[in-house]
Amino acid sequence: MTTRAPRIFALAIRDLRRSWWPLVTTGTVYRLATLVLFAPLSGLAVTVFLALSGNTILADQDLLLLATSPIGLAGLIVAGALSLGVLALEQASLMTIARGAMHDVDVGLVDAIANGVNQTVRVLQLALRLVLRGLLIAVPFLAASGLVGFVLLSEFDVNYYLSNRPPAFWTAVLLIGGLLGTMTGRLAWRIAGWSLALPLLLFEGVEASEALGHSQSRTAGHRWTIGIVIGSWALMGMLLSTLAGCKYPPAKPGALIVSRSKRPGRGRYAAT
Repeated sequence: MTTRAPRIFALAIRDLRRSWWPLVTTGTVYRLATLVLFAPLSGLAVTVFLALSGNTILADQDLLLLATSPIGLAGLIVAGALSLGVLALEQASLMTIARGAMHDVDVGLVDAIANGVNQTVRVLQLALRLVLRGLLIAVPFLAASGLVGFVLLSEFDVNYYLSNRPPAFWTAVLLIGGLLGTMTGRLAWRIAGWSLALPLLLFEGVEASEALGHSQSRTAGHRWTIGIVIGSWALMGMLLSTLAGCKYPPAKPGALIVSRSKRPGRGRYAAT
């Protein structure tokens, strides 16, 4: 991994030009599957855990407390594993296409999805391990943030603090911001170290229980480069999404949808 970020981008763009169509179609299939199948399941899991906790509606300050409770942690693990599992399956299929492009082999939509499906159990095992490792890092910071909010911001409703912004509010902002910033930095460093876990599992046969450790060993000394590459791609994606949103803004509430009949004078108007 002596190749640096500019060279990595050049190679990625070269492979993307060759395999962009199967990448787009495969990603679209997974997005539709997530929307139709997995998103409702994740929402149902969260709803069940909320019901088991005895709450159906949470007050503002209760959110962090629920997230750090046993029921909340279980819900986070289930919802996180489902979401990350679907994302990992998608990445498994996309990586199969990209690996084929690297070796001048064209991998189609069906073959890519079939390879991802065949690896479902192992990929989900890895996703669950990633969620658990991430929670081990995040929970202490979230618990400390919840404690800060409970001590400094529990006297009044959160809307009071947002409107009036007393000194206690700014103290809480600084403390919680520092805690969450530190948590984000630690997670980002770990994620850079785990970035090769999925390719190792898919293409080198490394077991899910060992993939994270092997990935950290392989990425030692190169995590800054990996972080720059991943961060740059993420920023590019956000920029493209922002530009698309500016070009095609959502419809304003109350806008009229016009459905015109072929016959004159038979247009129908409905307010949304």
